[in-house]
Amino acid sequence: MASRRFSEFVPNWARSTPNNALDDTPNTGIQPAFAPTLPIRLVPHAAGYSVTALTLGQVAMATQRIMNYAGYEAVHGSSPEFADLRSVGTEVLALSQLEIEPFEEGSFIIPARLTETELKLGEQSLSGVDVLQRFVDVMELISTGNARTVSIGMIQAVEELGKITRREALIEYSAFGLRNREPARLIVDEHYVAQATKAKISRRSTTVVPNELTGRITAVDLVKFTFTLRINDISVTGNYRDFLKDVMESSLGDTVRVYGEVEYDHNKTPIHIHAYEVLAIE
Repeated sequence: MASRRFSEFVPNWARSTPNNALDDTPNTGIQPAFAPTLPIRLVPHAAGYSVTALTLGQVAMATQRIMNYAGYEAVHGSSPEFADLRSVGTEVLALSQLEIEPFEEGSFIIPARLTETELKLGEQSLSGVDVLQRFVDVMELISTGNARTVSIGMIQAVEELGKITRREALIEYSAFGLRNREPARLIVDEHYVAQATKAKISRRSTTVVPNELTGRITAVDLVKFTFTLRINDISVTGNYRDFLKDVMESSLGDTVRVYGEVEYDHNKTPIHIHAYEVLAIE
């Protein structure tokens, strides 16, 4: 009888060197017909081909928390000071809930997806596509160092991914099923987490107080709910709630008075405003 020989299975993708581990698959997963999906790929450090159960659980929990913030912002608009998920309604949590499909053998890809069912929230009809879109927008804002409109709670949730990137693996998110755009690919590594930490620290060096600003609206984004207000020789970025969409669109190029929470730098110069009300000046 031949003697038995044991060998440890190594998946094909794990046989790549660390330097090109992410280059062999530009997008992970297959775009579905309807449901918005977010395959999460773990790439172990040092040519490893296993991850701990702790890491697997942490990446799922941290991603769900980030998605909950994305759901809140998809429904209520940008809210830089928001951090307490306990105030999020059950409808928003249902809209943001990730469901995990069966794993493929020999793979560290978590096949997560969001609901494709539209839910009526106030005057809005939203689905998991809207939440996924906000997730992608926020993650891209953090990567470019322009996370001023991102809720502080979401930034802190992204920072939690640093426990995984430092200890064991890089994280790759691939978002499919977005409206009017190609699938998005997001890499979370130590550099990315450092950008989130930088965004959090910058909030500490500023002050936010209720106030009003008067200036001319020079730019409006009707998708991301952002705008630019020109005050004398400075430009102040801003974000607004969805119910102000029509007002902002009609006010482009006009001088207005904007009421909201104004963020000032250490020189007491306004740098951002979270708008609650916009009034035209005759």
